[in-house]
Formats: sequence, structure tokens, C-alpha cells
Amino acid sequence: EENLQSAVLRGVLHFRKVVKGYHVRQKVPALLEVLTTATYRQAFVFCQDTDSAIQVAELLNQSGIPAASSSGRMEQAIRTQAFAGLKRFQYRVLCRTDLL
Repeated sequence: EENLQSAVLRGVLHFRKVVKGYHVRQKVPALLEVLTTATYRQAFVFCQDTDSAIQVAELLNQSGIPAASSSGRMEQAIRTQAFAGLKRFQYRVLCRTDLL
């Protein structure tokens, strides 16, 4: 019997880590730890706001992990470009603020 109330998707790995600190720069080292130790092809990182998604993607890129950002507040063309890059495996990580 399926648990329809569960947020867990079959075949998808879920990682949740609570990190103390307010600023994105305080949290990125913990994210890098997960992204450099877990086995994955691509990942979504959910952020609390558009600015955080952009900043996390920039910091991941600086750390050698190809990333893009997407938010409902961004222009549709930018969001479409981010998803196209994800589909082409140009990015391993998509930092977002909302569900698909």
C-alpha cells in the first residue's frame, strides 16, 4: 500500500541537513560536503528566496560544481534556459525557490 502523504519519491535520494547560521556563506560548506560525498547525477537545492538561490549557484560554480538558479520571480526565458542546461547536463545542480 502506497503512502500518499509521504513527500519521498521512489528512486530519488533526499538529503536534509539543518545548518546553523543565517548567511548563505555559513551554509554552503555543509552543502558542498553533501554534494562532494554523495553519489548523484544531478540535484535540486531548495533555497528560501531568489537572491539566496542565485548566490548559492554562484558559490557552487566557484567551487567547481556546475550550477544554475531558477525562481518564479525570474523571467521565464531565464528559467527555461536553466532547465534546458540541466537537461543537457550542462549543470549538475539547480538551485531553486519553488517546485517545478
